[in-house]
Amino acid sequence: MNLIVYYSRSGNVRRIAESYAEKNGGDLLQIVSQRDYSGRLGFLRACLAAINRRTPIIEQVSLDFSKYTRVVLCGAVWAGTIASPLRTFLKRHGASLPEVEYIILHGGHNDYEDVFAEMDVLLGKQHVAATSLRDGEELKT
Repeated sequence: MNLIVYYSRSGNVRRIAESYAEKNGGDLLQIVSQRDYSGRLGFLRACLAAINRRTPIIEQVSLDFSKYTRVVLCGAVWAGTIASPLRTFLKRHGASLPEVEYIILHGGHNDYEDVFAEMDVLLGKQHVAATSLRDGEELKT
């Protein structure tokens, strides 16, 4: 069984996570940050947090990850790196996750292999699959 974990600042990542769940099955888990990243000011806060590799406080997750065979982590690229709330989730729960797949949404033209590599470091193991989607692109699987 899949668990699709996502953080969505503006709703675009949520749409991708929901699409994945619809096509492949699984439970959805939204990462909720206590830091407000909405709107234009929130966008600037998000960029600064990402550049400085901050780990904002997120709502506690009390879930038994061992009941899932795969966790799909969905997030956006902020200022060339991992969205800060997703960074917090990886640091807090990475070691307890089963096999992991990444789906990232970005606005650039890069393949973002360095972002996947950084996520692996935080996860403490290698991911089994990764998809990089340009903003507005639809998930194919």
